[in-house]
Amino acid sequence: MRERIFIILVIAMIFVCGCNVDKKTVKDEEKSVLDYGIGEEEQLKDPIDAEQQTQTWQSAYLEILYHLQDYLAPLYYPDGANTRRNIDPLDIPIYLGLHDFDEDGTLELIIGDIVTMAVFTYKDNQVEKIADLYYPDSMWCINGVFFKDHSISLACNGAGGSDFVNFGYLDGKYALGLYSQLNMPSVVTINGEESSLEEMNRIYTLNYEQRSEEEWRTRLRLVKENENWILKYPSGEEVVLDSNFDFDAILW
Repeated sequence: MRERIFIILVIAMIFVCGCNVDKKTVKDEEKSVLDYGIGEEEQLKDPIDAEQQTQTWQSAYLEILYHLQDYLAPLYYPDGANTRRNIDPLDIPIYLGLHDFDEDGTLELIIGDIVTMAVFTYKDNQVEKIADLYYPDSMWCINGVFFKDHSISLACNGAGGSDFVNFGYLDGKYALGLYSQLNMPSVVTINGEESSLEEMNRIYTLNYEQRSEEEWRTRLRLVKENENWILKYPSGEEVVLDSNFDFDAILW
């Protein structure tokens, strides 16, 4: 009888010791993670943070192209209808260029469809919009884009003339000028303040006779095919917009 009781006590002691070893092992494993301050949440964040740190202006500008209509200013007819209602979101007519307006070493992105245009820069590892280019509170469209030196001129043409949007970098700052020949009498505004045709012409001449053919910018097409965004030129050339895209091809 005593031998049986002794055997039972030994088995019980072995079982208790085994449990303590297992618990200690688990606690040690938990402690090894907590000591280093790397929990599961941080381990999941690391790859994302690394990707953000390696972002370049090229990859940031590609993201704008991939989601173009989210970055351009909305514009509506007087009845409230979206002026982009007839644009296929997977086959977009676009104007596209790169130019260092302020000569600080960073190329700005010039991008627009046939409704509105915008200029972006890349600063502190993120994209910043410098300006939306369109004529507010009007039946605006983009019929033509001209570029020269550090300035752009957009026109929306009608039977009685054109509405002009001029944008450029001069006198050490950006200037956005508006002038309408379709809604007379009209005043010139530059950066939201009343100005003159002389100042409007300083940004970009409104006289078409003084503009050369080299200043005219050709419209391209941005098309999504088989999950890839493709830039299609009037010549028939097609280029995939990915990490291998040659941005020098769109320098203005």
